[in-house]
Amino acid sequence: MRGLIFPIKTWWLLGLTAFLALVCLVQSVALIPTWPNPDLRVVIPQLQEQLIVPVVIIGLAAAIFFDPQGKKSVVIGPLTVLSPTRRILPFAFTIWGAAVVGPILGWGYMLVRSAAVRFRLIDLIAFLVLIISLFAAATLAMVLANLLPPKWKLVLTPLLSALVVFVPVIMNVYLLAGTGKSSLSLAFMWGTSLVSYPTDFVMSTELIRLVYFVLLSVCGVYALMRFNSYALTGRRSFAIVGLVYLLAPALVFASSILMSPVVTKYEDDRQKCEVIGEYRLCLPIAQATLIPSLKEHFQQLFAQLPNAWVDPKTPIGFAEGAIIGPLTLQNPGNFKTRQEWEQVTFSNIAYNIFASSGHASACSNQAQFYDDLRNSLLLRAKLPMDLVYGVNEETGQENEHTISADESPQLAFLTKLSTAEYQQWLLKHRDSIATCKLSKENFR
Repeated sequence: MRGLIFPIKTWWLLGLTAFLALVCLVQSVALIPTWPNPDLRVVIPQLQEQLIVPVVIIGLAAAIFFDPQGKKSVVIGPLTVLSPTRRILPFAFTIWGAAVVGPILGWGYMLVRSAAVRFRLIDLIAFLVLIISLFAAATLAMVLANLLPPKWKLVLTPLLSALVVFVPVIMNVYLLAGTGKSSLSLAFMWGTSLVSYPTDFVMSTELIRLVYFVLLSVCGVYALMRFNSYALTGRRSFAIVGLVYLLAPALVFASSILMSPVVTKYEDDRQKCEVIGEYRLCLPIAQATLIPSLKEHFQQLFAQLPNAWVDPKTPIGFAEGAIIGPLTLQNPGNFKTRQEWEQVTFSNIAYNIFASSGHASACSNQAQFYDDLRNSLLLRAKLPMDLVYGVNEETGQENEHTISADESPQLAFLTKLSTAEYQQWLLKHRDSIATCKLSKENFR
C-alpha cells in the first residue's frame, strides 16, 4: 500500500528537476546576451518569454504521471479508496517541485549576475510572479492530464499546456488589436520584451499579477482534486465543481482586459552621464561600463562633422518610448555581441545624421549617394560598420565584407578629403542632402 500512497520515486523528482534546470540554463544563456550586464528589469521579462519549453516538458511529465489514473485503469485501481489529497499529492509535489526548483537552478547564473548589478523590491516581486506563474502552469497541466482521454493524453497535454500559457498573447494580437484593450496584464508571457531600457515594471501591476497567479494556483489545486475524481469515477458532478473552481480566476482575467492596467512605464531612472563636447551621453547604471568606449566613438564622430550639424540639445542614449532621435542607441539586449551592437548602432546613427527631410520616393534614386555619405562618416571616424553582402562576379557566390573606401567613386572622393574639406563639403551641400538633390557632379 505504501507504493500506492507514495508512488513517486525521489529520483523521478531529481531527474525532472535536473532536466528542467538544464533546459532553462541553455535557454537563458543562448537567448539572453550577457555582455551588456543587464539588470533584473530586463532579464526577468526575457525569462518569462522562455516559458513555453519548460511548460511543454511539465505537461508531458503530468501526462505520464497521471496516465494510469482513469476509470478504465487496472494499474492504480486501489487508489480510488484513498482521498483525492492522498491520491494526487505524491504526483503533484513531484511536478510542482521540479517546475519551481528546476527553472530557478537553470536561471541561477543569469539571475545572480543581474542581481549583482542592481536588486530592488519590485524586481523581487516580479521574480515571485514568474515562479508562482510556473506553479500555476504546472497545476493547469495536471488538470489537463486528468481531463484528456488516455489515447491522446501524452500528445495533447503538453500542447494544450503551452496553448494555455500563450492564449493571452494570441488574444492580444488577433482579438484586441486596435481596441485599446490588452490581455497581457495577467498573462503568463507577453509575446515580446515589453521591459527594456529605460522602461520599468509597474509596482501596482506586479502586485495584481502576484495576487492573480496565487489565486489561479489555489483554485487550480482544488479543481485538480475534483477533476481527478472525475477521471477515476466518470461522475460529471466532479467535473462541474472543478470548472466552478476555475471560474473565479477566469472572471478576474476577463476584468483585467476591461481595465487593461499599464504593464510597463517609462520614467527617468538613475543614470550615469558624460559630457561629450556640446552633447550629453546618459545610460542606466547597469550599462555604465559602455560609456568610455561610446565617448571615444562619439568624439571621433563629431570631429568629422561641422559644428552643430546635429542639434547640441539632442540626447545620446536609449530610446524613450517611441521617441527615436538621430543619436539614439540600439537596445544592447537585442544583440549577441558588443561588436554586433556597435556596428548596427553607429550605422543607424550615421544614417540618421544624413537622413533626408524629403519623401522616401523622392530619394529612391539617390539611395547610393546616401549610403556613400553614411559610409564616408563611419570610415573617416574609424567607427564600427555593418557587414554588407555581395556576389562574387567570378564564382557567383554570396559573400559578406566590410565597406572599404574604393567601394564607389563617391565614397572614394569623400574619404580622401581632409577633415576641414569634408566639413566644408557638407556645409556647401547641406540643402541638397536635406532635399534629395544630390548628383554625381557634387562628388567632384
